[in-house]
Amino acid sequence: MDGAINPNTQTPFLIATIAVIVVVLFEWLYPKRKPSPPHSEKSIPPGSFGLPIFGELLGWIRALEGGAGYKWIEERVGRYGPVFKTSFMGTKMVFVTGQVSNKFVFTSPDDMLQSHQPVPIVHMTGEQSIFEVHGGRHKLVQWVTLTHMDETAFPEPEKFDPSRFEGATKSFPPYMYVPFGGGQRVCPGNDYARVSLSLIVHHLVTNFRWSMLIPNEPIVRIPFADPAMNLPIKIYRRGEEA
Repeated sequence: MDGAINPNTQTPFLIATIAVIVVVLFEWLYPKRKPSPPHSEKSIPPGSFGLPIFGELLGWIRALEGGAGYKWIEERVGRYGPVFKTSFMGTKMVFVTGQVSNKFVFTSPDDMLQSHQPVPIVHMTGEQSIFEVHGGRHKLVQWVTLTHMDETAFPEPEKFDPSRFEGATKSFPPYMYVPFGGGQRVCPGNDYARVSLSLIVHHLVTNFRWSMLIPNEPIVRIPFADPAMNLPIKIYRRGEEA
């Protein structure tokens, strides 16, 4: 029949196309890097790199979606210790948790701390994205929150108990309670921030009332604790009808 396509002539083209896609994908996930000096087995912390390419990323995402990101890390800390290795999308990395981690972040020199995302993320966002550039142009220090879930310092960490932070006599182990940083990286404006927040809360509760539109809205951690639906509320001035 005129105009009919011979499938035999299409097979080489399909094979070539698939081969090109595979090569491009491989180069994207595993770009050529300069050889790094060999490391001894003793210098590499215990852990698991998970599945090929994906590593442990899928399990990490599932944990975040279920609000169990800390449990995912806690499980590995119990298995490997506070320092363990893992891999996300072909990028090998080391997790450092707990008090030692906070002390390292807040006391290390500037040139030891640089933000670095997994290679595939850099390809998608670019080397000049806010998450990648550093030094004089931009500096990003990941916020430390996992220590607030440590039961040795904060009993019943998942319980809402503001009183645990009240009073000047409250004492916590060094580098465990770090809302304003610590060491040489402590925020110089922490007292001003406390006063500003107190004024905002005072005017809010004395002049307005509000009600939650989703009373039993769940809390998710991706990786920080946030309301699942962004906490929609109905707000009105005091004295007005609800």
